[in-house]
Amino acid sequence: MRTLLPLLLMLVCGALSAAKPAWQFAFQKPEVEQAFWQEFQQKVVGSAPAVDFDIKMEISAREPKDGYTFCTVYYNVEKDERIKGYLLIPDHNPGEKLPLIFCLHPTFREGKDVMINRHSRPAKNAAEQQKWDNRANALELVKRGYLCFLPDRYGYGDRGNPELNDAIKSMRWAEAEFAKRHPAWHKTFGKVPYDLSRALDGLLKFDFVDADRIGTEGHSLGGWDSLYFWGSDPRVRAAVVNSGGAHWIIRQLWLEPKWRTAFLDRKFAVTPNTDVCSQIFMMHGAPRPLLYMRGLKDIGTDYAQTPSENARMIREYFAHCGGKGNFAVFFHDEGHDFPEYGRALAWKWFDKKLKNTSLK
Repeated sequence: MRTLLPLLLMLVCGALSAAKPAWQFAFQKPEVEQAFWQEFQQKVVGSAPAVDFDIKMEISAREPKDGYTFCTVYYNVEKDERIKGYLLIPDHNPGEKLPLIFCLHPTFREGKDVMINRHSRPAKNAAEQQKWDNRANALELVKRGYLCFLPDRYGYGDRGNPELNDAIKSMRWAEAEFAKRHPAWHKTFGKVPYDLSRALDGLLKFDFVDADRIGTEGHSLGGWDSLYFWGSDPRVRAAVVNSGGAHWIIRQLWLEPKWRTAFLDRKFAVTPNTDVCSQIFMMHGAPRPLLYMRGLKDIGTDYAQTPSENARMIREYFAHCGGKGNFAVFFHDEGHDFPEYGRALAWKWFDKKLKNTSLK
C-alpha cells in the first residue's frame, strides 16, 4: 500500500492541475467578436451618414491663460451641422506633439462649460461648489501637459434648446429632433460617438496633436460617452470612466453566442438599453486601456452580483484580447462624485498609458 500511495498522490495532483480553474472563462475568438460587433451595429446602432464632407475645424479665438491657451473652435459633424467646442492648449515647445484628452461633460445643461467650472448660476453652498470643482477636469489635465478638447453632446450647451434650462428636458427635445432627422440611427450609441470621431478627424489635422496618444475621460454622462467613444474608435488609446457605464454585467453576453443572438433579436430578458450595450462597447474597446471607476454608494450600485467577480471576468477578457494589465477598477466611497483622490489616480493612469510609450 505504501508503494501505491505516492502513485495515487501523483495521479490526484495531476488531475487537479489539469482541471480548469472555476474563474477561467471560455471567451470567443476575435473573428466571432468582430462579427458580433458588426451585427450589433446593424441591428441596434443603425445607419450613420457617410463622412463625405469637410470637417473644417477652425480656431476662431485664442485667449492666453496661466500655463495654457483657451481656444474656441468650430467644426462640422454633419454636412448641415456645424458646432462649437473648446480646445485648451498647454504651453509647449515649437514642434512638440502633445497628448490629447477628450473631456466629456456630465448631465448639466451648460454642457462643455462644466469642464472648466463655468455655470449659469452661483453655487448654492460650499458642498455644491465642491462637486462643481470635482467635475472641472479639463483645468487639471491641461496643467499636466494634456491638450483638452471639450465638446457639447447633442442637447446640451450650445447644442441644446435655448428655451429649456433643464438638462433632462433639453435632452428629450434633442432626442425628438434627432429621431425626425435620422429615424434609422440610434442617438446614444450612434450619434454620440460619431460626433466625437468627427471632432477627432478635425483635431488630427493640427500639427501639435500626437495621433498615437489620444484619450477620453468623463464623469456620469461623460463617463458613458467616453465608453462609447473609446469602444468604437480605435484611435482612442485610453479611457477613464467614472460613474458611468455597465451597472449590471450580463455574463452571457461575454461568453455565450446563443444569448447574444437572442439579445440582438429582442428575445433576451434584457433589451438593448444603455447599461447592457455599454458592455458591448467595452468588449470592442479591448484590449486598449480602460480605467473603470465608481462610488460604492453610487446610482445603480445595488449589485446583484459580486463586483470583484465581474471585474475579474473583464480583466481576463482584456488579457484574452492581448491587453493584460490594460483593465483596472477602482471603487471609492464618495457616491455619485469624482473625488480628488479618484482623479489623482485617473490622471496617473493617463500618464502611464499615454505619456510613457513603453507602458502602452
